[in-house]
Amino acid sequence: MKDMDVEYTFHCYDHCPFGNRVAFLMDKHGILYKKVVYGYGSGEPRSTCCFSPLSSRVNKFSFFVLHFQQFVPPRQGALPEDCEGEGYDGKLNPRTLTGKKQLPVLQGDGVPTAPGAIGMPESLEICSFLIGRHGLSVPCATGRADVDAFVRSLLDKNVMNPLTLTRLTKMPVPDWDDPRDVSYHLWKHAKKGDICAFESPREDARAIVALNEKLQELPALMLGDGCLNPWGWGMDDVILLPWLRRLTCIKGIEFPKGVETYMSAVGAQVVNYAQHAV
Repeated sequence: MKDMDVEYTFHCYDHCPFGNRVAFLMDKHGILYKKVVYGYGSGEPRSTCCFSPLSSRVNKFSFFVLHFQQFVPPRQGALPEDCEGEGYDGKLNPRTLTGKKQLPVLQGDGVPTAPGAIGMPESLEICSFLIGRHGLSVPCATGRADVDAFVRSLLDKNVMNPLTLTRLTKMPVPDWDDPRDVSYHLWKHAKKGDICAFESPREDARAIVALNEKLQELPALMLGDGCLNPWGWGMDDVILLPWLRRLTCIKGIEFPKGVETYMSAVGAQVVNYAQHAV
């Protein structure tokens, strides 16, 4: 692998499957990075040009302080007056990276950035950059119909959302350190018409049983040695694994034999939701 000594700063939400894509790719290939986790409701904009420090975030992942000078354009984030009072201006504010309430963002020497930004957003673009820069062997996504159908079934908003949207806020990660993070998260999804939880424990239990039955299909899709394709671990795995990790916040979820091993090969810097499942 090229440029082994490069270390990045990776700005993200721990619960975000798109950020997990990038983290899992870096974990798999031993790319060095420091992780900075943001409160999900933080993002109220400041329309001033100033020297502003990102305060240190003390957690099990990292402890460091970043300083930068950045023009922050107005009205590009979780602005309370636009969000029915939700959102706030946190000490860690993703708008200071790209001008938007947008994560993940990769920062570091050699990372391409847009004018005015200090980092690179968009998970698949970040993955593509890392693959190219470090000469990684990561086969492209295949578009396999069976895998796509399986992922679509997992992402059924009438199942995934009520099973995970509220449970995720119970996980001990900095995403939810401030009560306003949870409030903003639930408000945002309710505004989109998402179901944040089932109406009854009975409905919830039935959905878990059905999901466990669906997960039994996964081993047959894994045609390689610890991966989806016989030619090796690639972008199909990068896309699937974050959704499987999201399910680990559900108490009672049961992964088939071999799938837990598949999942444990990545995620060095994410919290083990299974230990806190509800």
